[in-house]
Amino acid sequence: MRPIPIRSSVAAAIGPLTRPVWGAGWHPFRWVGWWLGAVGLCLHAESRPEGEGKLKAGDLFDSTRIWTAHFTFSPEQWQAMEPVGDGHPQAGIPGVPGVSLAEGWMRAGDRDQDGRLSASEFRGLAETWFQNWDTAQRGNLGTDELRSGLGLALGYSSLGDLPTINAPVKGFEFNYVHAGLEFAGRTFGDVAVRYKGYGTFLESRGSLKRSLKIDLKEFTQGVKLAGMNQFDFHNGVTDPSGMGEVLAYRLHRDAGVPAPRTAYSRVYVTVPGTYEHRYLGLYSLVEDVGTRWVQDRFGTRDGGLFKPVTPTLFTDLGNEWKNYRLLYDPRGRVSDDDKLRVIAFAHLVSHADDAEFARRLGDFVEVDEFARYLAVTALISDLDGLLGPGQNLYLYVHPVTHRFWFVPWDQDQSWGRFGATAEQTVRLSLEKPWKGTNRFLERVFRVDAFHQLYRARLEEFCRTLCVPERIGAQVDELGQVLRPAVAEESAARLAEFDRAVAGEPESEGGFGRHGTGRPIKAFLNLRCAAVRDQLAGRTRGEELAGPESGPPAQGGKSGPAEFLAPAFVKELDADRNGMLTRAEFTAGFARWFARWEGGRGGGLTADQLRDGIDTDLIPPAKSGSGPGH
Repeated sequence: MRPIPIRSSVAAAIGPLTRPVWGAGWHPFRWVGWWLGAVGLCLHAESRPEGEGKLKAGDLFDSTRIWTAHFTFSPEQWQAMEPVGDGHPQAGIPGVPGVSLAEGWMRAGDRDQDGRLSASEFRGLAETWFQNWDTAQRGNLGTDELRSGLGLALGYSSLGDLPTINAPVKGFEFNYVHAGLEFAGRTFGDVAVRYKGYGTFLESRGSLKRSLKIDLKEFTQGVKLAGMNQFDFHNGVTDPSGMGEVLAYRLHRDAGVPAPRTAYSRVYVTVPGTYEHRYLGLYSLVEDVGTRWVQDRFGTRDGGLFKPVTPTLFTDLGNEWKNYRLLYDPRGRVSDDDKLRVIAFAHLVSHADDAEFARRLGDFVEVDEFARYLAVTALISDLDGLLGPGQNLYLYVHPVTHRFWFVPWDQDQSWGRFGATAEQTVRLSLEKPWKGTNRFLERVFRVDAFHQLYRARLEEFCRTLCVPERIGAQVDELGQVLRPAVAEESAARLAEFDRAVAGEPESEGGFGRHGTGRPIKAFLNLRCAAVRDQLAGRTRGEELAGPESGPPAQGGKSGPAEFLAPAFVKELDADRNGMLTRAEFTAGFARWFARWEGGRGGGLTADQLRDGIDTDLIPPAKSGSGPGH
């Protein structure tokens, strides 16, 4: 089933005017007067300086257009944008996991939200984590599973994208502040602005160019632009071309996958006494996925929208929604039926035999649409979403069919820029494109009906859409449009941009920490050849192990999870066989609770958690290895 476009606003507006009126006792002049009055009312509404305006979403989201956005902050509001460590200035910063993990445990386990973890809450957290991390369902955890689970629990790639918590780690909780905004020829007196993106924020904290989320209605109700009230400005610090995310969304849309639209914007900021019309740089403008987006794509405002943050999607967590809520992060109004749909599918994925699962998969998932989504995701080696940590996507439950649709999000790490070496992303397997174990995808790929559709979409898109010459032309087109705005940032930034557009390798350490990635043209030339070989049966492709190859800040090799995983085994492995059973895991948590709480009564506070973790799990810092070195 294809997305259903909403009726045009013009048709909706003139519909009442086409109905017969003479039989209703109306005089002709009264009809004309009413019609002219309605037109005048519409014109008045269109001219309101902070109203809907004449600009439509299709005009706003033109990927070859560069808008101008100018934000004005008071000095106090500008300062308030910065995340505060709540007495711990290193909160949430990689390298200081005691604070990060303590806050993660507190937010995940504190069911009654009293600021403390009781013994039962702490035990419940252990049981939930064991179940989530035991993706192979072997009944035990090794260092690989612990490393993966802990890396995700510490915050895998973006703020709030944690497997068991819905709020960001304290110290990186971004709050909205007040600002003025001039954008797309409009002036807005009081908009809400905050930073967004854990990984991109860390990479850009030495500059002013940080990703931003805008809400026009947070402080002033009823304010919209092009029918929308939320927008995302992405700084593109992971990609020197500045177009990877835009072209990934475009490819999804061209393949029939519902995905956000994009444009670009030069962004300026004024802070009286500090910055006067300061140019921050070129940003991509990304359409927010919410109620309006759903209405535009599916012709209805109903249905359930979720933003899952779990590597074990659709794992049975029981029959109560409270066990799923934080993992699936419902957005807007979600009905009880939509929640039950998540739970029912989790039960099917977790317990049905292969025959029943194959027979009932189409009852829960739009199979053809899912095949399209996964085909594009595998072709561009996007390992920062469903194929990796299980984030950066939305789930939508259609109100009529009650089936799940999958929506891509945060595509800045597409085109093989994340989760593996450049060579591995080129050779990524089509038959097992996900990292490590993923019970949901493993079961889906064993369903013949899905597998045939998936292979058909791969072959189709390789012929028609994901073609080096086609995407290369899009890179060249955007390169010409974006180059002047990039040149205004700096000569060094422009040099990296030109290399990326030309398809030349990135300079050593020349663009953040992503100096090993390939530009889109170079990646696609190699990837398409590898895909054709796999489709023809000449090669099998490369299957990837669990998430160990990510950057240290993301729980990958040499990161906090690398040394926390063996620390867990050392502390909890009672029989010293190198594996943790459920009993060992939960008994160990019980010992930690008793030791860290110290018999004081009243439960564990965040400070007690932090002190316990720092004492028992984190090795002493080596000289010169702290933050800032």
